[in-house]
Amino acid sequence: MFKYVKRIGKKLQNVTFCPLLLGIAICTIITLAMLYSRLITLVNDMQDILELREKVHIKIITQVRSQRISSLISNNKHNLKYLKALYEGIKSGIIIPSNNLTESYSVNVYDYINNDYEYTDPIIWLYPDEKADISDFPEYEYMKLYFIFLKNLNKGSSKQFGIIFSNGLEIRYPAINMSYIQHAKPCSEYQDYDSRCLIAYKNDTALISENFSLYYQYNLSLMLRDTDHTTVAYLPDSYFVIKQYDEDNYINIITDSTGSRTYLDSNKLIPEMFNYNVTLLLLTKGLEIEEGLSYNIIKEFQINDNQVIPIRGFNIEYIGTHTEVKIDSQNYSSSLLSLTLVNKNIALKDFRIFLDGIYNTIVIQVSVFLIFMTLGIFATCWLSISITNRVTNPLCTIEAYLRGSIPRMPKLEKNKEVNEIDKHLLKIEVIEQMIDPRFILHPNPSQRLENLKQIDSLFQNIKNNKGLAITKNLIGNIYLDNEEFEKAIELYKEALGEIDTLFHEIVAQEHAENKLTFEEKRYIKFRSGKETQGWDTEKSTLLSNMTERILQLCYAKIISLEYSLDSAYELRGEWKFILELQTKALQYYITSSNDYINMLKVLIDMAYVYHKLQYFHTALELLDIIYEELIKLNTEYTEQAKTNSKGCTVDIDITRLKRISVKVKDSNGRKLYFHVGGITFEKDILKQIVMYRRALIYYENERYHEAALYFTMTIEQGIWYDPEIRKLAIEKIYAIYCKFKILHDEPLLISLYDKGQMKKKSIIFCLCYDILNETSINEAVVSFVSEEIQSQNENFGAITAEIDSKFCMEVVERDYPGLDIENLISSVIYSGCTGHINDVVFTALKKLPNYTSEAIIVVISKNLHNNIGPTRIEDISEKLENTKLALITLDDVVPDDFLEMIFKNGLTLISRTSNVKQAFEELRTGLTLISRTSNVKQAFEELRKKHFQ
Repeated sequence: MFKYVKRIGKKLQNVTFCPLLLGIAICTIITLAMLYSRLITLVNDMQDILELREKVHIKIITQVRSQRISSLISNNKHNLKYLKALYEGIKSGIIIPSNNLTESYSVNVYDYINNDYEYTDPIIWLYPDEKADISDFPEYEYMKLYFIFLKNLNKGSSKQFGIIFSNGLEIRYPAINMSYIQHAKPCSEYQDYDSRCLIAYKNDTALISENFSLYYQYNLSLMLRDTDHTTVAYLPDSYFVIKQYDEDNYINIITDSTGSRTYLDSNKLIPEMFNYNVTLLLLTKGLEIEEGLSYNIIKEFQINDNQVIPIRGFNIEYIGTHTEVKIDSQNYSSSLLSLTLVNKNIALKDFRIFLDGIYNTIVIQVSVFLIFMTLGIFATCWLSISITNRVTNPLCTIEAYLRGSIPRMPKLEKNKEVNEIDKHLLKIEVIEQMIDPRFILHPNPSQRLENLKQIDSLFQNIKNNKGLAITKNLIGNIYLDNEEFEKAIELYKEALGEIDTLFHEIVAQEHAENKLTFEEKRYIKFRSGKETQGWDTEKSTLLSNMTERILQLCYAKIISLEYSLDSAYELRGEWKFILELQTKALQYYITSSNDYINMLKVLIDMAYVYHKLQYFHTALELLDIIYEELIKLNTEYTEQAKTNSKGCTVDIDITRLKRISVKVKDSNGRKLYFHVGGITFEKDILKQIVMYRRALIYYENERYHEAALYFTMTIEQGIWYDPEIRKLAIEKIYAIYCKFKILHDEPLLISLYDKGQMKKKSIIFCLCYDILNETSINEAVVSFVSEEIQSQNENFGAITAEIDSKFCMEVVERDYPGLDIENLISSVIYSGCTGHINDVVFTALKKLPNYTSEAIIVVISKNLHNNIGPTRIEDISEKLENTKLALITLDDVVPDDFLEMIFKNGLTLISRTSNVKQAFEELRTGLTLISRTSNVKQAFEELRKKHFQ
């Protein structure tokens, strides 16, 4: 039925969608083809017209520019003629000076260059022989009057005018841009500067008209040449620069008739390049001419006289024209040409912008047309797809999930009815996954986090406050392990809030029930199956849970503040908030008169917070109170004594706490005593912590004598101790002795310090057998540990198969490892909740310290069960790395995949034997590999021959 419905949906979708799509596509193609064919024709016609107008425009520009250049050169030629005629008139006596003529002084060019600050507006003269004097030359008698005219002609100009005589004497005015003559050598490297050696003076290739030359050599020069004297004009580099409209788009060049010399390039070239070949110049412009340097631009222009010609390069095309530059009023032709070129694309830029606007308008119109067509297509598709997706596919998906064809139910967002079904199926799926311990207790933290988020979402949907509190707390633990403290604190707060909400709901329920009659209360008791009518038990449990959550939140915040870069003074508000939370937890323990040891731990933590707040006196007094409370307790050292112990009745002086500003309240309804029994290691370890905290306070206040005393007492305190605190105390004493340079007198301290800093081998025993009934194995384990494990060489720990975490020993340095494991074995109580061998080994791997030199896990197994745990064999393999593993199997019940892992990783196997002593003798001999082969079958065959036959 479902397959039939699915086929009908697909056919409906195809029948409605395909014809419409085909019709729209055909109409769109025809419309666009007609539109663009007409547009291309119009564009080509307009482009031809604009190109013709641009050719006319470029010819006009070239002619105008030629005339302006002609005017510039002609004006200078007339000035030079004037100076020439002036000198000849003075020399012939036609022009004579007046009686009151004011003479102008002249300065040798080298004197001026070296001391220009001594002269004001002088006439510059130079001669190849520096020792000569201007008054010695026969021309000097005409110079006085000539100087006056020369100055008046060129006053305030950026050009130099002057005259060169046949004997080498040269006169210039004004004195500008003269420094180049010191290093210029136009004649030879060994001869001083002489203007008669300039190409413009002596070389006919520089002539641009009769006796009139133009050349760039050291500067731009115009010379009106003659036999006896040559008038000269030295022009600035920007002389030919003519500002014009849109000059960036046009290339303007002044060249000679052969194209071998360039005099102007739109002010884009440095002066030294004025003598470039025109074709080479265009190459520098990026115009890569197809024929290369052999392409004669000037010849092409001369063949197409007075025409605009195309000049093609690689991926670019120019159009250009030329005009002759005529000099003087007689319109004699010169050898100068004015060239103008423009990039064809740039010339038509405005048209292309206009054309782009037309295209954009067309594109917008087409886009609007296509949008409407798309909307039509979308509506049709939506109609056809909706029928399939909202009816057929959800039913098929649900069917496949219920049949087991797909492993997980995907989240469906279709319609109200389907969403409701989907929501309930997802809840069922999460609940089913929670049965698998790997879902909640997955060894991979990231995967465990994702699973817990799914459970959290489920509990939010069903509004289960207790479930939300548990999952948020577990998620917070993962964040705390990853050192994401802010996230962990936020999750702990949310978990605490969920418990608080549940507590208030119970209180509200209790208040509501108080208004019921006795019969109604009895009926509710009968229906709920509760033994009591009230809610005191539930409230007490929730208050205890809230207290645990509060302390967990305090722990996370303390770690977060310890990692913070800010000082304790800057974080005083945060520390005070922690103190308020701790006070709430303390109030619970005092009010309930429950769990005396945990109450003292809270007081120790409060002393640490007072320490951080620099309330040192309060912290010390609080530590005194805690120490005196610990003295009240009796310690039992054997399991039998703990069992038979009736404990002791103690109470804490609340008034004394109030006196040091601990904000707790006494309650008339509370029990006036705590009952404490079965204390073993707690008393000694708490006394050790108290002494260490006191020592730290003295240490930070630079009271080193008291600090050293209490650090020493921390090390020597009691039978039981915390190895980490002992190590920290040794490091502090070591630092004090180093500070006062008396360390050499304490070899024992040096030995203890070196021992604490040294990396040691770490060994952990995994006791995977029935500890309560296997006395012989227990005795062998205790004997082996007592004889072989030495505190100066190994860190030692142990773990049982019991899931309850209290039945384990951390992997630390121990003074009496044999006694410790004996106490662990004697304290085990069978709970019926035992972990799989994989779970036990994985937990052992996590307990091994990071600072170990060598890690060894010894697994002792007998009568293993097949309970499914969260850990898989691949999880162990990923974490095992260089850890050695010894397996003592006292029967045949060992999972094959576990043995296979041992062989694949080259680990140690001490195999089946019913003789416990023999097994431990093999372990004592050493961790020796049976087989290092990579062939698993071969390894198992060796195992079978040696131990199972």
